[in-house]
Amino acid sequence: MSGAELLSRLRRLGAIVHLSDADRIKVDAPAGTVTPELRAELVKQREQLVSALRAERDRRTSNGGTPEQLEAMLTTTMAEARRLTADPKLLQAAANLLNDCRDMWREGQHATALLLARDYVRRIPAYITLNSDRRMPRR
Repeated sequence: MSGAELLSRLRRLGAIVHLSDADRIKVDAPAGTVTPELRAELVKQREQLVSALRAERDRRTSNGGTPEQLEAMLTTTMAEARRLTADPKLLQAAANLLNDCRDMWREGQHATALLLARDYVRRIPAYITLNSDRRMPRR
């Protein structure tokens, strides 16, 4: 089994597989998913799995993955949040989510940071609009 096939198998089983900063394989999986046999296969295929994860990370970050593009997305999203509400709790919640993206980028989790940032571009304004309507009437 190749590293890419093992990665695919793990994900089909519901596992989240990624590389840490030091190229250590991190597997977050439901209890009982990683059997002793699967663990032995992970050890056996470690180098191939690391190569597959690096290639996947490089592919994702090469598709719009510069620090400047991430910061532009986050800045635009926060500006939109400020336009939609003055509620400090909602603005702080948005800022915390966006700062999590920055932290992930600094930790080397570029693909995850980009995916979350792209998701937050859509979700944060919708969340603020929904919660602002409940808390205060529109003028």
